[in-house]
Amino acid sequence: MIRKKENTEVYAMTAPLLINKSTGRKFGKSEGGAVWLDEVKTSVYKFYQFWLNVDDESAIEYMKIFTMLDRDTIEAIAENHAVNPGARSAQKVLAREVTDIVHGSARRESVERVTEVLFGGGDFNKLSDDDLGALAEEIPCVDAGIDVIGALVGFWCGWL
Repeated sequence: MIRKKENTEVYAMTAPLLINKSTGRKFGKSEGGAVWLDEVKTSVYKFYQFWLNVDDESAIEYMKIFTMLDRDTIEAIAENHAVNPGARSAQKVLAREVTDIVHGSARRESVERVTEVLFGGGDFNKLSDDDLGALAEEIPCVDAGIDVIGALVGFWCGWL
């Protein structure tokens, strides 16, 4: 239609549908939990967390598709991951690589510091102002005019 309407040559790129082998669900926005490249729709933190939380099998498969890592590197990561899957090394590499490509290494490093504070016992005092801004966007906050009991009741009842 564009070719006819604009009287110009057009091109399109397609890719095969990605299916998560462990769940049988397709990778895409119609399945819910969509991840967007635009940080207005998906914050850099949520983008990073999306990739960090994929299952073991998918992490290796997605590395082959969404990163620029060579085959030997991916195979080495897969072997390392198989030895200690609890360390989630494949997911960490995937999240790091894809976030670097889309948002840059500085933004990814900030998100890693925030993630470490939230989940890994990282030092809150080492966060930069930008890190604190990212952290504030991701954790629930209450109006300072409300007391602790009111805040707890509000969260419990879903008002806040």
